[in-house]
Amino acid sequence: MRKLLKAWEILKEEGLRAFLRKTTEAALNLLFEHRVNLLFQKDLKEEVTPYRAKVDVQFSFLIPDEVYLLNRSDLGYEGKSLTLAQDWLAQGVKCLVGRVKGQIVTYLWIGLKERTLAGNYQLPLGKGKAYIFKTFTTPAMRGLGLNPACLTTALQWLRDRGYHTAYIDVNKKNIPSIKAVRKAGFKFAGTFYYIRIVKWWLTFLPSELKRSITQPSVG
Repeated sequence: MRKLLKAWEILKEEGLRAFLRKTTEAALNLLFEHRVNLLFQKDLKEEVTPYRAKVDVQFSFLIPDEVYLLNRSDLGYEGKSLTLAQDWLAQGVKCLVGRVKGQIVTYLWIGLKERTLAGNYQLPLGKGKAYIFKTFTTPAMRGLGLNPACLTTALQWLRDRGYHTAYIDVNKKNIPSIKAVRKAGFKFAGTFYYIRIVKWWLTFLPSELKRSITQPSVG
C-alpha cells in the first residue's frame, strides 16, 4: 500500500512522464545492477603507521565461541549472516574486532588463503598475500577513526607474520571507506566490476589484477 501511495504522489505531482520514467528505473533496478569496486593494496615490506582513533579502543581477534557477540542489528549480523560468520571462522578466516567500553563497535575480516567475491567467484591468494574485506563500524561510532585504526592493526599483524601484501576493495561510491583505506596506507591498484542479473551475481576482474593477487609474493 505504501508503494502504491508513493506512486500516486509521483503521478499527481510530477506528471505521467516522470511517473513512467521512475517506475521503469525501479523495475530495471530489480532485474539488473552494476557496481564498480576499487581495489587497493598495501606493501607490507614498508612500515605500517598506526592510526590513532579518537576514542580508546582495544583490538583482538574473535574466536568461534564469541561469534554470538556479533548478533546485533547495529553490527549487521543476524540470522543467515551470523551463520556465514561462523563458517568463515571455521575455515580459518580471521575477524579482528575493536571494543569500546567492552562493546564491539568495529570489525573487519581477513582472508589468508582465498577471497570469495560476488557470484561465488573464488580468488585464491598467492603465498604471502592477504585480503581484507567486510569492514564495518556501528553507525553511532562512525567518524572517530575506528575503521583506519582497525585496518592498521590488521596490517601490522599481517606484517609481523611475514605477509608481503594486503588487498582490500571498496565500492566506488563509498567515499568514507575510500578515505579510511587511504588513511591506513593503502594505494589504488585497479578497478573491477560486479553485475547482478535478477539474483545472480557476476564478477569481472581484469587479468592483470587477478595475476597480482594470485601470484606468490617476490622477496
